Amino acid sequence: MTPAIQNPFFPTHKKIAGAGHQLVCFPYAGGASLAYRTWETKLAPSIEVLAAELPGRGRRFREPPYQRLDALVPVLVDSMMKVLDGRPFSFFGHSMGGVIAFEVAHHLHRMGARLPSVLFLSARGTGERDNPIHHLSEPAFIAKLRGYSGTPEEVLANPELMELFLPTLRADFAIALASKGIATEGPLPIPIEAMGGTHDPHVPTEDLPKWAARTTGAFNSTVFPGGHFYIREAEDDVHRLIKARLSGVA
Repeated sequence: MTPAIQNPFFPTHKKIAGAGHQLVCFPYAGGASLAYRTWETKLAPSIEVLAAELPGRGRRFREPPYQRLDALVPVLVDSMMKVLDGRPFSFFGHSMGGVIAFEVAHHLHRMGARLPSVLFLSARGTGERDNPIHHLSEPAFIAKLRGYSGTPEEVLANPELMELFLPTLRADFAIALASKGIATEGPLPIPIEAMGGTHDPHVPTEDLPKWAARTTGAFNSTVFPGGHFYIREAEDDVHRLIKARLSGVA
């Protein structure tokens, strides 16, 4: 593996010459590119992972986070186009990342650019159940965060740490639970794989098939054991599904 040209949205990206497919991974609310650190080795050598690093976290912690999807997407796409190198590529987005992945795909469609081979949308519904929480008081917001089980309890219980992380978390949930972020101008002409957890209280399994109306391509939904963050509990199974779906895909 050789380091790629430095790119703020993809700072950890390493080119894998023998990989036939590039997989762009978008983070959940509060998540950084490190959320996909194990994917980079477990999906290699056939799949090259490009884990997006958004402002306000990880190596970009000191940068102000984006609060509007329409401001983030064009800048993110511009950076992404610099690391996509002509090989087939797909998108994976978990929770907030699913909103971003879907809107980035629509942005490429509007541009008339190449589209991802497969759109993996994980732990994300089509918007009907969205209930924004970013405007809540600090105690109420933290209580809601606990319900997602994505932020470590030691962070939630530490006032000093929460003072640092709250602005990014609030900004992320402004994006994650904004129904208007789910593009409505028409279905995409690419396959969608909707994925979820059996016990996810935020995205019930019956919501996943609704994504079928958002594509004119193939559609499939898969449910794994676990809650909203089933991707941690069933990581190996998720990797197997991704490899199977991308095997031989152009």
